[in-house]
Amino acid sequence: MNAQIAAFIELESNGDIDTTYVLPNFQKTGVASTLLEYAMNIAKNSGIEHLYAEASIIAKSVI
Repeated sequence: MNAQIAAFIELESNGDIDTTYVLPNFQKTGVASTLLEYAMNIAKNSGIEHLYAEASIIAKSVI
């Protein structure tokens, strides 16, 4: 089996979405949106009321 991790998201306990990454051949497939929705559900179930992300000026256009 050639299983590989296609993407990941890192949610900190303070609501910071610290890292999100999707392999290039999985980009524009809805993977990041699915991960964000998952993180939002985890946050809600954990009592985290606000999410935020700090991004560089380069990444800002992607977000």
